[in-house]
Amino acid sequence: MYDLVDTHAHLEEIPGLEKVVAGAKTAGLTGIIAVCSGIASNIRTLEIAGKYPGLVYPALGWHPW
Repeated sequence: MYDLVDTHAHLEEIPGLEKVVAGAKTAGLTGIIAVCSGIASNIRTLEIAGKYPGLVYPALGWHPW
């Protein structure tokens, strides 16, 4: 069996995140790379990663716009 990883998700933009994450687990995802684009999204994504350790991995960033 292969591990399924979502390699580009903006989790901080998703309403009802708990339900979405539960669905991802049910679907068999073993990891989610949560990408960000600025200070506010970086902070929120770190909070989300802290809530879902071992599943959500933050990829902090700063978009040049």
